[in-house]
Amino acid sequence: ASATEEAKEVEEDPAKDMERVDGLDMEGVWYNRPIDPYSTKPHPVAPERWVLELLSPVIKAVFPEEEDDKIEYALLLPNTVLPDDAVEAVLLGQDKAGEDDATWKEVVVNRRWG
Repeated sequence: ASATEEAKEVEEDPAKDMERVDGLDMEGVWYNRPIDPYSTKPHPVAPERWVLELLSPVIKAVFPEEEDDKIEYALLLPNTVLPDDAVEAVLLGQDKAGEDDATWKEVVVNRRWG
């Protein structure tokens, strides 16, 4: 791709303003965009807002913010923004990172009922 094409792709990245972390690769997909399920602000990437709308109430019920039992690890979205018509999103996290009993967490969010 030419430099102009690459610049155009960067400009059109709807997640360009999202924080990115070092992340990790799973099965050829790079996960490096942390989400905040406790945020009251809308998710910055419109095609992915449904993910937070479905996931946040579940996270808040299991890991209540008010009781200081917030989830202790970041959940990461893939580097590539989900397509507008996506029905499933996969997020990854690592609980107890760097410890002997660290565990990977895979969260699958599906917006299709039934």
